[in-house]
Amino acid sequence: MTRSTPNPLDDERLALIDAMHAIVPHGIRHDIRRISGEWIEDLLPEERAIAADFTDARRTEFATGRTSVRRLLRELDSADPPILIGARRAPIVPPGLHASISHCETFVATIASKATHIMGLGVDIEFHDRVTPDLADAVLSRTEKADLKRDRGARSLACYFSAKEAAFKAVHGLIGKYIDFSDIELTICCDRFVAQPLFVDRALEDIRVEGRVTERERYVLAVAWASPSSASAQI
Repeated sequence: MTRSTPNPLDDERLALIDAMHAIVPHGIRHDIRRISGEWIEDLLPEERAIAADFTDARRTEFATGRTSVRRLLRELDSADPPILIGARRAPIVPPGLHASISHCETFVATIASKATHIMGLGVDIEFHDRVTPDLADAVLSRTEKADLKRDRGARSLACYFSAKEAAFKAVHGLIGKYIDFSDIELTICCDRFVAQPLFVDRALEDIRVEGRVTERERYVLAVAWASPSSASAQI
């Protein structure tokens, strides 16, 4: 009998699913899947047209993310529309739904929700080692540097990086523009964080941006959501 060789990525996927389950609140669905060409066949015609000029690697990544997020949206709503690319590469989803996609070299992470108190979602997956110490000045404010130093290794620079990336995505649909690391300041307690915008935008009045972040083996995962300040207790 021929015994198949164990794939370490399968073990990593299970560990990441477990990590995601621990940080995603009720009302938000999630998925982790290995980037693979097997998902290309599941692209809808409109999605295939978008990916026609992509490199093979980019098409594979795109297909994995689209099939993953469409699965989540089908669970929330029976419709299965193509997920096109909007401004700043954000996925376009049906009205009343929110979704976010992130990827590293090996996995795609997706989240989706139709909760009425959620106004924006963001997810991020990173290799821990990708966020090197030389990025600290670009990623952290003076206050965040002091907090990180005081933590004495309880969390890493990668946690701040990933949490900010997720927060950026959560507010992008509300403000319609990119923001920089210096535009948000994080307050992190254990695995939870609040992202405070350091700029004025009417779209963010009475909006609270919060989330959770975790490290699992060589990966960092973060999810963030934007909701009315009065609704934050529901999450």
